[in-house]
Amino acid sequence: MISNEHFQSLELWADAIRRGETLHHNSSEPKGTGIEVVFDGLCEWSYRAKVKLPWKLFGTQTREVFLIFQKGLSVPLATASLAQDLIDAEVGKPNSSMSEYLWGSYNLESPENLEMSNLTIGKDEEPTDLSFSQFSWREHGNDVARLENGSFVCRFIEGFEGNELNLRYIQRLRHFSGDVQDAALDAVIPVTQLKISIDGSVLDASTTKEFLLKAVDLLPAYWE
Repeated sequence: MISNEHFQSLELWADAIRRGETLHHNSSEPKGTGIEVVFDGLCEWSYRAKVKLPWKLFGTQTREVFLIFQKGLSVPLATASLAQDLIDAEVGKPNSSMSEYLWGSYNLESPENLEMSNLTIGKDEEPTDLSFSQFSWREHGNDVARLENGSFVCRFIEGFEGNELNLRYIQRLRHFSGDVQDAALDAVIPVTQLKISIDGSVLDASTTKEFLLKAVDLLPAYWE
């Protein structure tokens, strides 16, 4: 059960959001401040890509997807709709509503970083294997939590899982300038239960649902 003190913190947080006066609005390092949802998870990044099977006349637009494991993810409990969505969030189930609040975080490992690391890696270091592979939460979910932060988990072409090597080509879409479009953070898959953090103090996971139900009633509709 959440305490009156926790409830008051939620009221103050909702008011600060409406006024745009949280550190998440005004600081480059807001982690551990205000009310956040914290967890470990898989970040689902993707490049828009065009692929072609050898026997097809035309190519198909799809996504080249990377899954990367991240520890200590934190998302500001920003709006009533976010709180509502997180009530039904489950370990192992992709969630797209949190990704926009993680976008731009300097602590996230991205596909660009992994690929650049592989290009510049020292002679005595082993490169990361970025080859295509398939991921099943049922088969591999228990192993993920044992990985190091920022670990590459898998890479696949959506709709062509397991058949990537049979494709005639895989072309990432480009801007008019000719540069490859950046990878987008499409979703996050929680690996641990979601917990509520109030100014860095993490509540027990058993209180998360009750807290989120209160947040639905108190938080504004928009992140001001």
